[in-house]
Amino acid sequence: MHKASLAGTGQVFSFTLCQHYKSKATIITLAILLLFSLASVPLMSRLGGGSADPAAAESRSETVDAENAAFLREVLIRNDTDLSISPEAVIAAVPAFADAEFTETDAIADLSGSIGAAGVHITGTDGGYHVTVTAAPDTVLTDDILDALAAGFSSAVHAAVLDASGITGEQLSAISAGWSVSTADAAKLAEDENSYSFDILYGVNYVYSFAVMFLCIMSTSYILSAMVEEKSSKLVEVLLVSVQPLALIAGKILAVMTWMTIDVILLLCGFGISCLLAPQLPGGVSITALADSAGLGTLLNSLDWTILPVILFSLLLGYATFSLLGGFFGSGCSTTEDITGANLGVTMLVIAGYIAAIIQGVLESRTLSIVLSLLPFFSVFCAPANYLLDVIGPGVLAASWLIQLAVIAGLARLTAAVYRSLIFYNGSRIKLWKLLSVARQAKGGAAQ
Repeated sequence: MHKASLAGTGQVFSFTLCQHYKSKATIITLAILLLFSLASVPLMSRLGGGSADPAAAESRSETVDAENAAFLREVLIRNDTDLSISPEAVIAAVPAFADAEFTETDAIADLSGSIGAAGVHITGTDGGYHVTVTAAPDTVLTDDILDALAAGFSSAVHAAVLDASGITGEQLSAISAGWSVSTADAAKLAEDENSYSFDILYGVNYVYSFAVMFLCIMSTSYILSAMVEEKSSKLVEVLLVSVQPLALIAGKILAVMTWMTIDVILLLCGFGISCLLAPQLPGGVSITALADSAGLGTLLNSLDWTILPVILFSLLLGYATFSLLGGFFGSGCSTTEDITGANLGVTMLVIAGYIAAIIQGVLESRTLSIVLSLLPFFSVFCAPANYLLDVIGPGVLAASWLIQLAVIAGLARLTAAVYRSLIFYNGSRIKLWKLLSVARQAKGGAAQ
């Protein structure tokens, strides 16, 4: 591959990038995605649901909006248990209710017309206690306030039960701690201590391979569209005056990589702002609490984030591989109707790599993981995650990268040869076997 064959890459890169951001559809789509990223964490906290766990109830009660809590003026309490439940315990759990008046009553209160009052009925059940919170039909109290009031009384009942039994919170944690029994030989035990759990293995493979799949499919689709558009508009004839065919492909690939990187950075910034704002909103929770509730806290804490350069370089190699493959298939396209068929081949290969990464995470076979980490087109999905989880070592990862670089160099030469031969072709989409034949003919012509 000669340096002259890449002359004009910068011109194609600048032209493609400017054309992308001049599109109104691009700006509108990016704006919508930014809005979604800004609203993502508050929306997840709203849809996350609740929990009957006392600690979870306490965390919800502390996030009640103080301005709305001011609407609660009176709390009528009927306690049909032997527990001593004080208003101070409720206020300690929900400080926003400090201005409300707590009154004990011997009967279920009639709250008709009491728009700022709530009734609380505490009863004993078989093996437990139950808290019922009621309000008038025309009450000004929101569901969040009533839920926080119920959470506050639940916390107070829980504290009263511990106090009545003489058990401290630390003692309760020790008593309720679970235990298990297992048998294993020493070699297996040592191996388990140096390995990740199945959940972490599966989770890392799933998240990383999905990111690769999304990147490759999106970029390939855009490159195919740009190639066909240039052919149909005769723009390629103008570009060929100053650039080589390989430069056309390379310029498009670099431009797509650039604008996708910019878009991802903008979305990550929106997500970061969403994480900072979410705890400040009424009923909002932190992203850490959401991760813990989804079972991802252990996964995030267990990962070594110094591996990030390895992941980024592997993503770059995968992007270049499938982008060049898309350019190869796109060389035989002349109309927008041809794009679907050309993109199908790349998409199927991408999906195959994604499925292979998921399967290796399920099977937990070291041999299979090593093979997939070295296999072209599959290694980009499997090698980085396997290295991150200590399934493969630095040597296998380096070999995987060398193989991928060799494949990229071969695809670049193949794509350039086919694109040069078919750059003015206008006809039905050329199938794979015919494209390979064109490449052989182009190579033979160059040799002569």
